[in-house]
Amino acid sequence: DTWVHPAQVVLGGYLAVFCLLLLSVELNFKLRENFGFLYHPLGRAWLLFLMSGMCFCILAAWWETILGVAFLVCFLGYAFAYWKYPEYRAWQSYSDNEVWNDVQQATSRSGITSWANPYNHDPSSLPNLPSTLSQERSSLLTKF
Repeated sequence: DTWVHPAQVVLGGYLAVFCLLLLSVELNFKLRENFGFLYHPLGRAWLLFLMSGMCFCILAAWWETILGVAFLVCFLGYAFAYWKYPEYRAWQSYSDNEVWNDVQQATSRSGITSWANPYNHDPSSLPNLPSTLSQERSSLLTKF
C-alpha cells in the first residue's frame, strides 16, 4: 500500500537521509564545512522540526506518529535550552579544539593518571592492568 503513494516513499527517503546526517554529526564525522548549521543548537533544532513534520506527513503507520512526537519534543528541548540558558547559546563558537583544551586543563588539575590523558601517546605509559586497578581503587577510596 505504501508504494501506491510515491510521496510517502520520497518523504521516507528524505527522512532516512536526514536521520543519517544527524547521526553522523552526533558521531563527530567531519561535516562542518558542508553542514555547519547542524553544529549550532538552533540549526539542529530546525532540522528536528523538519523531520517531525515529515513524520506527521507520512502517517502510514503508528510508529511514524511516535517518531514525529519524539522529534518534536527534541526540537522543543533544543529551542528551550537555547532560549533559557545563555551559555548554551555560546555553544556555536565552541570548537573541538576548545573542548580538548578544557579536557587537558581538567586532567592536569585533577591529578589524573598518565594513561588516562588523551594527549599522552607514549606506549610505555600504558598500565599494568592489575596494579593499575588496585591503585585506582585505593585512590578512589581515599578521596571519599
